[in-house]
Amino acid sequence: KDATLTNSAAMSLNEICELGVIGLTSLGQSLAAHHAIKKRRVCVYDYDDPSFAPQVIKEFRTSIEQDDDINDEDDPALNTTRPSRCMVPSNSIKEFATIISTPRKIIIFGTHEDDKKFDDLWNE
Repeated sequence: KDATLTNSAAMSLNEICELGVIGLTSLGQSLAAHHAIKKRRVCVYDYDDPSFAPQVIKEFRTSIEQDDDINDEDDPALNTTRPSRCMVPSNSIKEFATIISTPRKIIIFGTHEDDKKFDDLWNE
């Protein structure tokens, strides 16, 4: 495991994410939340402000925890994973790529026709 991974990412390596969302615009947040509610693990990363991802996840967890099962035991075999635990933050593109299963399914939001921004992200 890469020593540069954050605690949340290191913990999530036990359960690799199915989808990655880069760019936490309102549409990116909504898509990530939709998949997390469906109990699909989603890794989120914001290129413009990596510190924004944990804030988005905190807000998602706060809004969804009241609907989660009381049971704290997650059992992927029984699909009892709590939706609030299905969204995982990433602080770097390297960490992001490590957490997502291959072949990687990544959706990028918020480049606003800025080809340089997309090229920089792609080349990392």
